[in-house]
Amino acid sequence: MKISIKATPQSFTRIKNVQYKLVKKGKSSAKYRWKTGKKVKVKKGFKGRLYIKYNTTSGSTIVKTKGFVIKRKK
Repeated sequence: MKISIKATPQSFTRIKNVQYKLVKKGKSSAKYRWKTGKKVKVKKGFKGRLYIKYNTTSGSTIVKTKGFVIKRKK
């Protein structure tokens, strides 16, 4: 499954780039590196959260999703 990340900046904000990391349930987000891009592929059976980091000319903002699960077909 692919997840697309779309951002609409405020009129005064310019997005330099978007980074993300997929963090498995029960793991520390500090152990994962930021990856650059606007699309992320999620494997079946994944349990965890998606962190999105918007880097702008004014600084960075991190958004953390609620936990989610990609179920495997039986």
